[in-house]
Amino acid sequence: AVVSTQSTGKDLRSKVKSVLLSISEAPTLQAVERVGKRGDAPRPVKVTLQKREDILSILMKRKSLRETDEYRSVYLLPDTTSKHTKRRQGSKDEQEMGSGDSSDVDLRDSSVDFPG
Repeated sequence: AVVSTQSTGKDLRSKVKSVLLSISEAPTLQAVERVGKRGDAPRPVKVTLQKREDILSILMKRKSLRETDEYRSVYLLPDTTSKHTKRRQGSKDEQEMGSGDSSDVDLRDSSVDFPG
C-alpha cells in the first residue's frame, strides 16, 4: 500500500495500526514518523514500539503481509541505522571469539520501518 507523503501524523499512525492489525498485532505505538527527504517517491515510516516482544512478534509475522491484497507491497524491516550495524558487527566479533549473545536480531531501540 502506498502511503501518501502528505499524510498527517494522525493519518500515518492509523495506517500503521491498520497494517499491524492485518497480521493480528496491536502493539502500543510510541512514535510514528516519516524518514528521508520529501520527493516524488513514498518515504519509509519509522515506528517505535514500547515492547521488544511486540517487535519480535511483528517481524516473525511480516511475511504474511504478502498474502493480503491491500498490503502486499508493504515491507517491515528491523532498524538498520549505522549505529545498529556497528553494534551487530561488534556482537558478531564477540561471537567469533566465543563470547557474547547468540541472538540473530538486534532491536535495541525497538524500531520497525514501514516503507511505503
